[in-house]
Amino acid sequence: MARAIHVSEIMNEIENLDVKEEIKLLDLIAQSVNRKVNEKGSDNLYWLSASEKSLKDVWDNEQDEVYNELFKR
Repeated sequence: MARAIHVSEIMNEIENLDVKEEIKLLDLIAQSVNRKVNEKGSDNLYWLSASEKSLKDVWDNEQDEVYNELFKR
């Protein structure tokens, strides 16, 4: 039987990703969300909108700007 993975383990792995890996992960998540929205219809649009603020808090912040600067070089 597979071992259950705790959220903190996932977060640790995400924190250890380099910039390119983070971008790939975000693209994968966005594709998955878009696919689910297309499959399920407008009910998911509500949840997508509701989660947008949380995602922005995590990914669009002052600490994350360091990574954005790397891409400008």
